[in-house]
This record gives sequence, structure tokens and C-alpha cells, in this order.
Amino acid sequence: METALAPPASTIRPLLGVGCAGLLSGVLGALARDDETLRPLAHLIGPWILLAVVVSAGQRPERAAVRSALGLVAAVVAFYAGTGQPSSLRAGQMALWCVLALLGGPALGLLFHRIGRHGPSAVVGTASALGLLIGDVLNELDRFGSVVTLYLFALLSIGTVLALSRPTWRRFLVVLVLTLPASAIGLALVAAPDDLEKLLLTGF
Repeated sequence: METALAPPASTIRPLLGVGCAGLLSGVLGALARDDETLRPLAHLIGPWILLAVVVSAGQRPERAAVRSALGLVAAVVAFYAGTGQPSSLRAGQMALWCVLALLGGPALGLLFHRIGRHGPSAVVGTASALGLLIGDVLNELDRFGSVVTLYLFALLSIGTVLALSRPTWRRFLVVLVLTLPASAIGLALVAAPDDLEKLLLTGF
């Protein structure tokens, strides 16, 4: 009788690293909620978008999809586990965001996996990542006003995406042009999860 072979360590270790990165991202987000200066970061989706970019860039499509979903689910669990005493509302929020992570994580992984490579899909992936990050910051600027923390996060995240993409000057200009409409689309998309959360969990 044949026995199933265990997955090789070369497959498990990277996934463990992705899971740990997701947990760290969630813990830092939870800690930011208790700090007046960093509190806007706890309301951003951007750190999780950046996490999806980092774990997906340059990966094969199927790996990027799995890595992104795993990292985001770990981040969601760590974030809600670190935000105080458990409650039915918080459990509902965590469940909703885990579902969104499982659905959206693979999509983001497939969108970002070409970042750092050549071709139109790499340009689109880079511009999409920048658009989502910028749109998220713009959305929170509308809520918190002009906060230095948000500007610093925007600079750090944009710099990280560009460093991973390694664009030529020609591709950088194309990315810049595409990022403008992508930011408008990103602004609409990042507001949707919060609207869905209010609709499902609070009824308005």
C-alpha cells in the first residue's frame, strides 16, 4: 500500500515565512490602534496590499495565489486577536475579513505575481499595486485629515513596490501614466470592504 509523501521542506519553509510575515503584519496593525500617532495605519488596507505584493512578486501564478491568501488570512487573524477582548461583533468582523482574504488573496497574488518581470502584465501589476495603495491613503486622508503617518506609509509602500518592480525609465513612465486612473479605481475598491462590513454586521 502506497503512502502519501510529505511535502518537501523547500515548499514548507517559504509558506511558514509567509505565514509569519502575515502574523507580524497583523500584530503591528493591532498595536498601531493603541498609539495616537500610528492609529491611522490600523485603518489602512494598504499594509495588507503591500504584504500581498511582497509575497507574490516574481512568483509562479499558483504559488503567488496561495502565498497571498495565506499571508492575508494570517494577518487578519493576528490583527483581530490582538485588538482586545473577544466579542461576537469582533468575531464576525474577523470571519468576514478572513473570507475576503481567501477570495481576494489569490486574485491579488495573480495580479501582482509578474511584478519584477518583463512584459505588459508586469507593468499592469505594478500600476495596480500603486493605485490600490495610493487610493487607500487618499481614502484615509479624507477620514483623518493630513497626517504625517499616512504620507510616510505612502512613500514607503510606493518605494517598496518600485524597488520590487525594477522598472526601466520607459516602463516607469508607462507605470506612472497607468497609476493615475488606477488610483481612482483603487479609491473605490478599498472603500468597498468597509461598506460591506457595515452592511452585514451593523445593518446600515
